[in-house]
Amino acid sequence: MNILSTTPGNTYQSFSGTSMATPHVSGVAALGKSLFPGASPYALKALLLGSVDPNASLTGKTRTNGRLNAASAVSCLGEPEVVLEAPVGGFKASLGEPFEISVIGANCAAPAGLGNVAVTVNGATVAMSSASPDTGLYAGTFTPTVEGPVTVTAVVTVGAASATQTVNGTAALNYACSEITDTWVDVTPGTRLTTASNSDDAFSTLNITFPFSFYGQTYTTAYVSSNGFLTLGSSAGADTPGNASIPNPAAPNGVVAAFWDDLNPASAGDVYAGLTGAVGSRVLHVEWFNVPHFTLFGSSGLATFEMSLYEASGEVRYRYLDTDLGNPSWNAGASATAGMEKVDGSFGKEVSFNQPTLTNGKAISCQLGVPPPPPAPTITTTAVDDATLTQAYNETLVATGGTPPYTWSVSAGSLPPGLSLDPASGALTGTPSAAGSYSFTARVLDSQSQSDTQVLSIAVADPLAITTTSLSGGTVGQAYSQTAAATGGATPYTWSVSVGTLPPGLGLNSGTGAISGTPTTEGTYAFMVQAADSGNPARTDTQALSISVVGDPPTIGTTSLADGTTTQPYSQTLAATGGSGAYTWSIATGSLPPGLSLDPSTGALSGTPTATASYAFTAQVTDNLSQSDTQALSIAVTDPLAITTTSLSGGTVGQAYSQTVAATGGATPYTWSVASGALPPGVGLNSGTGAISGTPTTAGSYAFT
Repeated sequence: MNILSTTPGNTYQSFSGTSMATPHVSGVAALGKSLFPGASPYALKALLLGSVDPNASLTGKTRTNGRLNAASAVSCLGEPEVVLEAPVGGFKASLGEPFEISVIGANCAAPAGLGNVAVTVNGATVAMSSASPDTGLYAGTFTPTVEGPVTVTAVVTVGAASATQTVNGTAALNYACSEITDTWVDVTPGTRLTTASNSDDAFSTLNITFPFSFYGQTYTTAYVSSNGFLTLGSSAGADTPGNASIPNPAAPNGVVAAFWDDLNPASAGDVYAGLTGAVGSRVLHVEWFNVPHFTLFGSSGLATFEMSLYEASGEVRYRYLDTDLGNPSWNAGASATAGMEKVDGSFGKEVSFNQPTLTNGKAISCQLGVPPPPPAPTITTTAVDDATLTQAYNETLVATGGTPPYTWSVSAGSLPPGLSLDPASGALTGTPSAAGSYSFTARVLDSQSQSDTQVLSIAVADPLAITTTSLSGGTVGQAYSQTAAATGGATPYTWSVSVGTLPPGLGLNSGTGAISGTPTTEGTYAFMVQAADSGNPARTDTQALSISVVGDPPTIGTTSLADGTTTQPYSQTLAATGGSGAYTWSIATGSLPPGLSLDPSTGALSGTPTATASYAFTAQVTDNLSQSDTQALSIAVTDPLAITTTSLSGGTVGQAYSQTVAATGGATPYTWSVASGALPPGVGLNSGTGAISGTPTTAGSYAFT
């Protein structure tokens, strides 16, 4: 068995069965290519030389019909290896279109590391990328802009040692194809191509009518195949049913394929050709109309598609009216080829190969020349959300245009502490750790080194929290004012009632959070108040609150009370208005006269006073909502009023008379009067002193009360 490097300069010791002494292998990738020819880069990673197990006793011995344990019999010298997987030698690249570069870089089964891999194309450095974690496979692209030779060189360097591999190819002008919006051109009234229409696997020779430029050469004859394509320059293979990838050196060559598949116009349908336009701008249209797929069993649907060749520009255009053949294996080009190929079969443009992409209504335009450079990427994110301390943040920047993949970075300013920008996805994530406003410039770089920037900012604030947890009650008819408060977030706040309703007559000020007005209806009103700050987006918080509204408080209408007399029953009832429900009466301060009491339900003061004095007290009334009113009152208690004079002396006509009546009890001063009868003429009663005085003028006996 011989193990030889596929890389020049790396030769591994040969063992042919005469010795099993441990050989030395200077790399992993080349060994894998020797043991497994044609292995993909991913298969190579399965070959790990994990250990060395030399056995001196085997030296000089021969083993046949056995198995070599490579992992135990091969050791590594630590020399780097490079395998340039793509492109392959002799590759053809299209001007203006990127081609892929794939490099395996290894050192004793370990990935060489992206920093140790360098790739150039015609001396120009190519940016490479690697997977994470690094698997030893490195990728990049290069877009040629000049026709001619293309040399791709890959170098892997580890320490002072390096390995190099080079492949050569050619860059040339090619067709560039893109989807367009176009109108179907019906040429079924045109020329029916008899051979192509009547046969399975046949072609018709067609005069193009004008010199058609194709890959820089002109052609006036086309060979139209029954199988959905035509050839230029040669009819060889124009009847081939089995589609092939493009380019392909085997016949047919010079292919212009709209829908190259095993079709059968002999069973149904026709192939037509038609010409439109004036001299200098003529267009040749070839239409395959209602053509089925070839089948030995079952049936096939019918496909209708066409191609157009343009005199003025050399453009090739494909249109697909109906590509449903009734079988997922055939529909929409799932078993067909679309594209064009140079007459020598060395170069071409493949639009589709065995992929269901040629769908109904699609139109494709292909023109020879360098396609316009892709537009530079544009960051479409013009603003990002604000952030909140202690809360996870996740916002993804978005870009369009350019050539993905994108690489994101912050080119100026800084992100809030705790946040980071993922270079691959553009995701801004993390948990902010410091409040403030942070301005930064985001930059996106596409795979063609085109970039765009966008200035953004993120405001970081404390969480928004409503600090008001309860509200005082209100009274019907009385002005009410309470203000809800919050902290954190970004001021100003916007307040609203998110659930429930405020008491009738009250409103919430959206700017200040003030709840004010004059309640009109009793009851308990539960609601949810919400605060939203001015952040982007607004932070919010809610708090459940309630307000109890009561009616007018009771008012005691009694402002004074009658005095009382000892030994005489006393009865007065206190009165009140307003309030809610039944009243409860009580003496808040002071005391009632001895012998009197206050009924708590009726407010009646009753009893028989037993001691004289003036008694001051405060009466209180309370309704069933615990609203109350008080009134200062007093009751003076005296003994009963009694006149103590029971008789008066007589008088003489013409002589002065004076006698004073007296009384006890009651409350002085007294007021005297004659209740009935009459005093003697000439004699009067002093109302203030009770003195009866004067000079009688008429003799007689006078009785009075």
